[in-house]
Amino acid sequence: MSSPRVVVRAASPLRRWLSAVAVLLVAAALVYAAFEYGRSHAARTHDDAVAERYALRGQLGELESANQALRERVAMLETSRHVDRESNRELEGSLESLQARLQAKQEELQFYQGIVSPEDRVAGLRIERFRVEPRGGPRYQLRMVLTQALRQQTRLEGELRIHVDGTRNGASERLDIATLQPERDASLELDFSFRYFQELEYALVLPEGFSPVSIEIELRPAGRDQGALTRSFDWPGAARPEENE
Repeated sequence: MSSPRVVVRAASPLRRWLSAVAVLLVAAALVYAAFEYGRSHAARTHDDAVAERYALRGQLGELESANQALRERVAMLETSRHVDRESNRELEGSLESLQARLQAKQEELQFYQGIVSPEDRVAGLRIERFRVEPRGGPRYQLRMVLTQALRQQTRLEGELRIHVDGTRNGASERLDIATLQPERDASLELDFSFRYFQELEYALVLPEGFSPVSIEIELRPAGRDQGALTRSFDWPGAARPEENE
């Protein structure tokens, strides 16, 4: 029985070359396919990025427009609020001015009513108003209004006497208004002459160390049909001696 034979044939060079060429072609085809895929993908990604960028620009423009509109709205509201605030201030100022004027008119009306028809129905001379106004340091201004109620048919004339009572160095002291004038005016006119009313003003300078307590005003009408009128007023802010004991 004969043994089998193994026949080994050597590949020809042409076949090996063709095989190598085929492998190279396949590899080249794969590389090209990968390249085309990458380029196509990159192009699509670029287009998507460009489209997204344009979309974002559009949204940004809308947001900027909306933001500008909001800023203008805020500015308008701020301006409106400022105008309203100024208008309210002007209105409040006008109301306060009107109220002050109304109050002054009411006081003036009451003043004239007190002259024409006083509540006590007592005719004659009276001190309707009196006040002491500080002018800085020892300087003061006296203001008073004299009236004659129910007797406006005749003119009323007379003289005044004004004294300031107080203390100095622990002792009581009375000062005449003539000694309290800023310029020591010896020709100080202390008289009155009116039919309905008269307003009088006097400037005073208190001496150093003198503490005023009260002021006394004496009105002496001319003639014999009416007696003298004496009124005493507390000095503003002063305490009477008995209050300090």
